[in-house]
Amino acid sequence: MFRWLSRHAAAGLLALAVASPVSAWARGEAPHVPSEIFDDWTLVCDNGRRCTAAGLPTQAVRTGESELDGGGDALLMIVRDPQANAQARAEIVLPYWEGPGAGGRWTLTDTSGKPIAPALTALFIPSDHTLRIRLPSAAVDALLRAPREVTLTPASRKPVTVLSLVGLKPALIRLDAVQGRSGGVTAIVSKGPRPASAVPAPPPIPIVRKASRSRTAPPRLKPPQALIALSGQLSALEICSGMGNGVPAETVGTPYRLDDRTLLWTIWCEPGNNKGFNQTHIPVLSALDGAKLRFPAFGDSPPPATPRQIMRARPTDETDRPVPSLSGFTFYAFTGVVEQSDISSTLAEYSGRFDRYVWTGRRMVLVEASEVSVPSVGGSANAAPYFKVWPPYYRANVVPAKAARPAVRPAAPPR
Repeated sequence: MFRWLSRHAAAGLLALAVASPVSAWARGEAPHVPSEIFDDWTLVCDNGRRCTAAGLPTQAVRTGESELDGGGDALLMIVRDPQANAQARAEIVLPYWEGPGAGGRWTLTDTSGKPIAPALTALFIPSDHTLRIRLPSAAVDALLRAPREVTLTPASRKPVTVLSLVGLKPALIRLDAVQGRSGGVTAIVSKGPRPASAVPAPPPIPIVRKASRSRTAPPRLKPPQALIALSGQLSALEICSGMGNGVPAETVGTPYRLDDRTLLWTIWCEPGNNKGFNQTHIPVLSALDGAKLRFPAFGDSPPPATPRQIMRARPTDETDRPVPSLSGFTFYAFTGVVEQSDISSTLAEYSGRFDRYVWTGRRMVLVEASEVSVPSVGGSANAAPYFKVWPPYYRANVVPAKAARPAVRPAAPPR
């Protein structure tokens, strides 16, 4: 989530509020559920009302107490789109797969050894080392009838993954409610006589038009002196205290090219007074030659302070100078996506929040957000394997910038 930083406590967060389905429909909004936990299952419903129920391995597997050989990380996901005629589809995702190819044939059985889905095939995604196993359409009903867990076994018999079903039914009941299917013929669990026509139409997904990006590499520039001076002033104002307890915030990263006119620089720092657990970066924009420094605007937030205002401020000033800050900053050059993350661990859960933005030529706009949460078992939990495969609770459709119209040649003068 995006933050403003200032001399005083960090200003508000840009967060999406959780709305109840009934009140949201009454206001014409899209109900969504960033993360709602039901024992070993989590329900996520996004702003387009697509819902995903995600189930974890059993507690014995997650704590390493399973007597079975294997028991790696896996997610059993049931996804349903919001359209009235959309069918629920089930899939097992194995992140960071290191086995051979697609792992051959797989079998899903219940605790008695009865096959729920025999002879499954997997699709290996080399780009993120993920294995995805699609289950047949009848698997959802079979999972609801099964006992507390199911076992996924490859043809090689190793490794075996045991997935929990504890919490599946209440998660799907909640899914029916969020999508307006409760008491209807299209419900997964909460069936009734209501016709399919009673399911509300899905809300529109926002469209974000990102700026055209040059395929050429950014110029090899050293950080401009004005940017170094700005980072030192941010440190003096305790907006950015630097990494290393008081070291001036003069660690400026290599610039990234956002479009044909704009570079993105980052100042590596931490919030003032050593607050926060995640590494923090302050983004700064410039022209391709390093001139015209400015802080980027994010979404519909008020305009940030200007570098000139920051440079003129004094430590004794009481006026807040809001500056954008990104925690856990990552830039994906191939897609032009700016990602930030907040990762935390408590006795109750291990969680990570991810927000992804694209540059429109005028501001950074949120295009995807997800919130991973894995309940702790005996003080042990790890959500990291699921960071890249967890379903988002907010998404926007990203389209290319409009192509510039070719210049119209003036009509030739009459002879």
